[in-house]
Amino acid sequence: MPEKKAAVKQQEKKKSVIYLGPTIPGKLITATVFNNGLTAQAEEVVKEVPAVNALLVETCKAALVRAELKRPGSPASLCYARIAGYVEEGGKKE
Repeated sequence: MPEKKAAVKQQEKKKSVIYLGPTIPGKLITATVFNNGLTAQAEEVVKEVPAVNALLVETCKAALVRAELKRPGSPASLCYARIAGYVEEGGKKE
């Protein structure tokens, strides 16, 4: 049984995610795809700006989130705005 749980965790780690937020200069670029989990630098950005996590979506859901980004007031567009504010402030913590 423990082997089965380990195999499931391995599969979960291998899901590809794409970042749909604005580019954070020197840290994270829009439309970057992560195939085997996030890089250490991306993990750091998520810690600094938790809204980034909401815009790291499975590639199969990217079209839905992109559509949501176009709707003012949607959760995705609010996260995008928060990240954009972080970038405008020069990367100062929220």
